[in-house]
Amino acid sequence: MRPDLFQIHGFSVPSYGFMVALGILAATGLSLWLARRDGVATEFVMDAVFWGVVAGFLGARFLYLVVSWQATLADPVGAVFSGGGGVIAGGLVAGAAAVAWTARRHRVSLGRAADLLVPGVALAQALGRVGCHLAGCCFGCVAPAWAALFSVRYPRLGPADATAVTGSWPYLDHLRRGLVTTAEAWSLPVVPVQLLEAAWCGFLALGLTALWFRRLPAGTVAVVYGVSYAVGRFALEYLRGDEDRGVRWGLSLSQWLAPIALAALAWLWSRRIRPRAAHQPPKASA
Repeated sequence: MRPDLFQIHGFSVPSYGFMVALGILAATGLSLWLARRDGVATEFVMDAVFWGVVAGFLGARFLYLVVSWQATLADPVGAVFSGGGGVIAGGLVAGAAAVAWTARRHRVSLGRAADLLVPGVALAQALGRVGCHLAGCCFGCVAPAWAALFSVRYPRLGPADATAVTGSWPYLDHLRRGLVTTAEAWSLPVVPVQLLEAAWCGFLALGLTALWFRRLPAGTVAVVYGVSYAVGRFALEYLRGDEDRGVRWGLSLSQWLAPIALAALAWLWSRRIRPRAAHQPPKASA
């Protein structure tokens, strides 16, 4: 865990913010690289990334406030301006809507635009999850025996004799649940689920980029991303340990949304992409 990566003239650079910014830059570079090979204007990519990121942050924050509705109702102003928390499902939906609007403005088909951008989205998610690990958020469950070899511990922050107990999110969660005491300096070992998701999203980014070069019908790469991420996230949620992501009846919000996303993607594939592909010859490879 390293909440701050380094300091510049006394100003601390937070690891999570740095990794998110790095992810956005990497996603932009990958999307521009693909766009040049597809004859899509640079201006579209830059507009799509800008508005997608803005809408994504707002959507993720909005859904977080909805999920944390009790805290939001108790202190609406404080909740809105607290500066932390986001649910990625809200960010993906809002970001996709912004990209669709941008594609319409630039007269780029939505399927073509989505295929260009989703490899970068997966890459940005991979780097962002590394930031989560460094910051200690979105932490995993207490490590079972099979995960002992690659489990991680998160520290208590500050001296043990301090009046106020400070610590990483996993440490404070374990303290609240009575799993550790204030005399202990570390949380229990937890599954590094953020790094597992980072590896999964990195693999997705590579696979989607390779798939893009197959020149499949427009929208295919985006559907593969949506299905793969929904299934992978559903499985990884079982390894999460933080409860503020909206757990109801044994499933998290992301797990409740996954079947809805899969149904929508199945409809999109069967009614829009597959019929169009049946009437179009395959494109020549670049």
